[in-house]
Amino acid sequence: MNPQRPDLAIPRSTRGVKPVLIACLFVSLIGCALCAESREERDFSAEFGPYLGAFALYDDAHQHWLRYHPEVCRIRTTPCSTFKVLNSLIALETGVASGPDFSVPWDGAHYPIEAWNHDQTLRSAFSVSCVWYFQALATRVGLERYREILPKVGWQRRCDGRRDSILAPKLFDRFAR
Repeated sequence: MNPQRPDLAIPRSTRGVKPVLIACLFVSLIGCALCAESREERDFSAEFGPYLGAFALYDDAHQHWLRYHPEVCRIRTTPCSTFKVLNSLIALETGVASGPDFSVPWDGAHYPIEAWNHDQTLRSAFSVSCVWYFQALATRVGLERYREILPKVGWQRRCDGRRDSILAPKLFDRFAR
């Protein structure tokens, strides 16, 4: 008991609680430190060449971020060609595409990239980022399956403050034709 401050006296029944609380706090802080995400920034300028780009990779098993230009990574943009990765996985998972040699016949339209102007397989379309092929895959997967799958993988974007994504029929129609 503190003779100058009797209001600070710790009752006998709670004297052992303070060390236990301190121990719990210490264990909690150590646990949080061990579970905290780590971040690493790396220079990938050689891979990007003259282009301004950004890269973010999250390793869930180790709760670790690897980033190049993290300030650019924070800016929401349209997924463009990066969506072909998820589009391919969804096509494979749903059975729309059977594997890397899954072929879609060229429709005969002339495209500005010469490598697009013939039949494509998933492998060849991926290597040349053939937009019409991935649009054909999206059409075959269908809007309803995207509505089911995309939220499960956390894919969505915001545009002008409202939810907007490939799941909106107008945008899906524009993407998948």
